[in-house]
Amino acid sequence: MSLLKSLLRAYKKKPRTPSEILLLINMLADECSIAPGKEAAILLSPNADEFFNNIDLSAKNLLKESPNSALVRCRTTADDHGTQWIVLKSEDFGALVKCVDRFSTGIAGKGLGSQMIAAVFKGAMENIDSYWICNYRTASYYPFVPVGKGERDFDREMILSGIFKHHGMPVEPTENWYSLWDAPF
Repeated sequence: MSLLKSLLRAYKKKPRTPSEILLLINMLADECSIAPGKEAAILLSPNADEFFNNIDLSAKNLLKESPNSALVRCRTTADDHGTQWIVLKSEDFGALVKCVDRFSTGIAGKGLGSQMIAAVFKGAMENIDSYWICNYRTASYYPFVPVGKGERDFDREMILSGIFKHHGMPVEPTENWYSLWDAPF
């Protein structure tokens, strides 16, 4: 029995890196039923680190280090919950995803990985806005489809999660699908 387990372990897929998991969102650009948006964001829980003392300058410095910086615009904002958002905008979805990955890698490289909450991408499904959220702590995705004040379209969210799974994206259990009503884009 232990020989069989050993053989099965040898055939298991190599675990994906955080960057590989984040970059999986690129595959959605080819999905005909949904349209990727032009904005994405990194949601952060600030602490006393210098990075957060001047987050505008910190974000601009990260953008300069990104290979796609000419294709991406950047702004920062805070919300009522005390979290910070680095919002990125680009006409090129691939460049946008790569920039989010570069920012994520740069922030983690500063020892602030535990302050990263989620990467959030905006898109549309059948012309209805949706958010594709990558939870940094679990390295899994989940959809959020707001349809009114305080209302969400759970049926569309289930369809989107099926599309995520179809493309090999790890998906959060539904009980962990938190709404982001105050997303600044």
